[in-house]
Amino acid sequence: MRAIAMLVLVAASAPAQSPNAVKLQTPNQVTALAWLPDGSGIVTGEKVGTVRVWELKTQKQIAELPIPVRTEKRFVPLSCACLGVSGDGKWIAVGTKNRGLRLWDRASNQEITIAFELLFPIKGRRPNTAEEILEVAFSRDSQSIHVLSTQARICRVSVEGKVIGEPTAMPFEFGKGETVLIRDEAAVALSGRVGLAYYEGHEFDELRTWDYQQGKLKARMPLKEDTRPTPHAISPDGRWASIYNFRNPNISQLQLIHCDDLQHLGDLKLSKTILGRMPNVFDGGFSPDSRMLAIGYSATSLFDVATQTPIAVWDKRSGILAFSPDSRSLARAEGVEIGIEHLPTVLGASPNP
Repeated sequence: MRAIAMLVLVAASAPAQSPNAVKLQTPNQVTALAWLPDGSGIVTGEKVGTVRVWELKTQKQIAELPIPVRTEKRFVPLSCACLGVSGDGKWIAVGTKNRGLRLWDRASNQEITIAFELLFPIKGRRPNTAEEILEVAFSRDSQSIHVLSTQARICRVSVEGKVIGEPTAMPFEFGKGETVLIRDEAAVALSGRVGLAYYEGHEFDELRTWDYQQGKLKARMPLKEDTRPTPHAISPDGRWASIYNFRNPNISQLQLIHCDDLQHLGDLKLSKTILGRMPNVFDGGFSPDSRMLAIGYSATSLFDVATQTPIAVWDKRSGILAFSPDSRSLARAEGVEIGIEHLPTVLGASPNP
């Protein structure tokens, strides 16, 4: 559950307006968004567990994966935490907030469910009851899914529902063997094969980037006192990352860093300042072409990564954000309402032609 923060306006900024914006409304609170690969529609995941496919041209629902039927006396809804759509559009992967992975074969309308314990076995690791599925992404051939947990463990599952090999994980030790804790949610670019996490140890803390395909540390940065960089997002190509300092009582900007060496590239100044040390107040991420970054808080800001300048601002809060596959549209959801902005219309022209 995302934390609630008190917000105060610190700078006036004209909101972006799009006369061609598409507006949808779902029956229940939206907790996840994804696009169909051809950009013709979106997929919504709801807090109660229902998954719906919407056609943008007609603005109507065209398919639905209902809540799983359970016989237990005490039923806990499988709240959707994240969604992924295969490149051929045939499969939808649903990471649930409570337990496991759901795979939806759209052609046959059949569902496969894999329990969390099968995806990420304990096997000698200390159990982490807070560990959940954070992100899902299909392989380029649409035959398997990469599943990321909040503790930066990654497993691979076939579309038939079979777990492939053992999960990989960010190293849980410093060089001298001290066991550490990954705080908050690690940011991982599954396509760029790069992970970023804040490590908290007994003697010192540091920020790390990690090449999970090769299992090697890419870069590490020891942290100063009263600094706790919280990962926000990594670009799909694995080059850039956005972070913010959780220990700063007033968050007015995020930082853009280079994943290879953790060097600071620039600041992303928000149109509003967040008061109070509240974790996980941001949503959003980079566009598929890695040229833009959307940040959702009490408003929604769209930045040009090359210049770190805002190129559009929507005053209304957006809890969930998702770029279209061609990076030319942005879906914004808050509660049961979804708005889809055509970015060239909003911006007047593509920010990076």
